[in-house]
Amino acid sequence: LDTKRQRQARFEDDLAAPPTRSESEFRILRSVGAGDFGSTALVVHLPTQRTGCLKRVQGVSREGQLLLELAVGAPPSLLRAFAAGEEGPRASLIFMEFLPEVLEPHCFATALLRAEGVLRDVCKVLSYLELRRVVHGDLKPDNIRLRADEVAVVCDYGHARALPRSASKAVE
Repeated sequence: LDTKRQRQARFEDDLAAPPTRSESEFRILRSVGAGDFGSTALVVHLPTQRTGCLKRVQGVSREGQLLLELAVGAPPSLLRAFAAGEEGPRASLIFMEFLPEVLEPHCFATALLRAEGVLRDVCKVLSYLELRRVVHGDLKPDNIRLRADEVAVVCDYGHARALPRSASKAVE
């Protein structure tokens, strides 16, 4: 297993990635999914040869920049974004870690201790988001994925919003 220092070094390398400005920087391996506002694909970033997930969102989206801003000091269960940028006025691109395993199939085949770990990971992210005054906006089993190290990761920040500093402490 990785040591905490190795994970931190890898995380700092991830933060140093350049902004993503064009789909031509990627080789698409396969489609992963599509929704009302965009699509995702498993890709290889050609300049770095890093494999990840590329999310293309119609219009200008703050999702990628929000993930990059949240990265510093984040718990391991926060989705790692490597780079984000605008592809002109028509689309936003987010290059992030690829997490193929959806939580849902594991709910029935998992022991109570495993479920406790998943809940703990999700709660760490939600607590962190609350400290940063961010509301996820779309928390559901489909938006929780598992890393190979079995850390549950909260994904899809397309509906996330930052609360103004003057907003009341209670989040509705």
